[in-house]
Amino acid sequence: MLLRIDELGGDVRRDHVVAVSAGGIAEIVEHHADGSEGPTRRARPADVGVLVVAINRLLGDDTKPLDVRRERAVFQIAAEKLELAESEYRLQRSEQIIRSSTRKAVVGAMAAVSPGTDILVQGYIGTTMTQELCSIYGAAPRDLDVEEFLSMGQSRVGRALPLSMAVAGNGLKAFPGLGTVVGGLAHAVAYGLIFDALGRSLVLTLTRHGELVPETAAKEFEEGISEHLEAGVRRIAKMALDEKTD
Repeated sequence: MLLRIDELGGDVRRDHVVAVSAGGIAEIVEHHADGSEGPTRRARPADVGVLVVAINRLLGDDTKPLDVRRERAVFQIAAEKLELAESEYRLQRSEQIIRSSTRKAVVGAMAAVSPGTDILVQGYIGTTMTQELCSIYGAAPRDLDVEEFLSMGQSRVGRALPLSMAVAGNGLKAFPGLGTVVGGLAHAVAYGLIFDALGRSLVLTLTRHGELVPETAAKEFEEGISEHLEAGVRRIAKMALDEKTD
C-alpha cells in the first residue's frame, strides 16, 4: 500500500523520514536452466537498520525527555500495583471484621434471656463493626453519623426481620439431621444475616464514597438486603450450628 507523507498532515521533517522494509514475501520470475521461466515466491528479508540509526541519532540529541517519561511510567505502574494491593487488603480485612461481628451477633441473640435484650447487645456490636470498617477505608465518621446510620438501619431491620427469619428457617432445614428448626436458633441466624448484610452494604458505600454517608449507607442496606440474605444464609446457618454444638 502506497501512502504519501504529505497526506498524513502535521509537521513532518524530511530528515525524519527513512525507508525501511518489514520483510514479507516477494513474487519474482525465476529463470530455469532449460531456458524456461515461471513465477515463484521468496522470503524478503527485513531491513530496518537505517531506522535504528535514525532513532539512536534522535535519542542522542536529548535523552532527558525520554528519561522523564520512563520515570513517570515506572511510578504509574507502582502506584497502580499499590492501589490494587490496598484494595485487596481492605476487602480481606473487611471480610474478617464482618464475619467476626456476625458471629458475635449470632452468639448475642442465642444468649438473650428476654425480648429486647439482644437488641441492646447488637447495638454495641453494630457500633464497633461500623467504626472498624470506616477505619479500614480511612474514614473518620462522627459519633453522630455512626449513631444515625445504625438508627436508620434499625428502622429497616423491623421490615427485614420477617424475611430474614424465613430465609434463616429454610437455610437451617437444608442441613441433614437437624429436624425441626428451633425458634431461638432461627432467630439467631436471622440476626446474623442482618448484621452480615449491614456490614457488606456499609463496605459498598465506603468503597464508592470514601466516607460514611448515613442516609446513603442505610439505603444501600435496604435495597441490597434480599440479595445479601440469600448469599449468606448457608454460611451463617453453619456458624450458628457450630456455636450451638460447642
